[in-house]
Amino acid sequence: MTRREEIRTTMIRRTRLIPLVFALALAACTSSSDQTQEDHTAQFHVENAQRLYDGNHYRRALQQFDKALALDAENQPALLGRAWCLLFLAEQRARNGDRQADDTLAEAELAFNGLSELDFGANQFKIELGLGKVHVIYGDLFAARASMLENRSKDRTASESQDLAWHTTIKERDTEYNKARGYFKAVLARKDNRDARNNLTALIHLARIAVIQRDYAEALVHAERYLGQVEKSKNLWVQSSVRFPRDKGIWEAKLAGAVTKEIEVRDLIADILYKLGRLELAEKELTQLIFLSPERTDSYLNRGIVRDELGQKREALGDYKSFMLRAARLDMDAGDPRVLKSTERIIELEKELGIPSSILKGEANR
Repeated sequence: MTRREEIRTTMIRRTRLIPLVFALALAACTSSSDQTQEDHTAQFHVENAQRLYDGNHYRRALQQFDKALALDAENQPALLGRAWCLLFLAEQRARNGDRQADDTLAEAELAFNGLSELDFGANQFKIELGLGKVHVIYGDLFAARASMLENRSKDRTASESQDLAWHTTIKERDTEYNKARGYFKAVLARKDNRDARNNLTALIHLARIAVIQRDYAEALVHAERYLGQVEKSKNLWVQSSVRFPRDKGIWEAKLAGAVTKEIEVRDLIADILYKLGRLELAEKELTQLIFLSPERTDSYLNRGIVRDELGQKREALGDYKSFMLRAARLDMDAGDPRVLKSTERIIELEKELGIPSSILKGEANR
């Protein structure tokens, strides 16, 4: 039995105990004279949980959802909220390299699988979306392990067993990503909910998975569709700011969030276009990206590389120098591959263009 199967078995056993736990908790709540009647309602705890969830306090939100379920075991917002809390906790732990990530992720997967048997109406897509994210995180964990195995093989001659382990891990990674793709496509195919058909989470994950699997044409379709939805949101928040000036602060915050999403997806689109060999379009995306986020250091390097390949040597030189200036401000290590590449190309381009070396004078590193 694999570790993942062991975790699932344990979680199933725990699930069978839930009715008893809820009954005991309900009895305890009923016998308490220190709480108000309002504290005894499931809705009270759901509302508390939602506020904590919106503030990214997932552990505390989870506790509130559990209290709600102790009072009403069939409360759908609490059931769904609990599953999403587990998912985000697993995502945080995976990002931080926490060993508990696998356990929490398995618990989240079990929770969403249990919900898939219920009827959530127009919100059914949120279960599919959650399961898609579960498998993305599993895929990311396998991808990280594959990268680690690959790095180890570079340090010494890879043995046959190490090579086999790498191939097995890559296969497991793709299996998880393919499961995620199935769920995300199911979300986008839904006709009962407009939010599902245009869901940004599903679109961006589909784009990123396609990039990892080197299906750049599909990746571009999803990324551009995502960008289209973000641009609609930006227009909506701008119009709302004009129509409802009293809530201008709210609309500006939403607009800022949409711009952040636009920056991230344009970076992805530029990378996809570069890999497709569509250099002119990649250069335009990077120029727009720099306009939106001039402090984004790597954008100058990436545009320099694209312009270099387009034969725009003087413009490429300017981008490499802009990257080096920002790298110096960030105290980027001199041995960083990006710094080494920029330094090399600045020297070569200045020589080709007959420009005195700025590297020797230290100008590019000021």
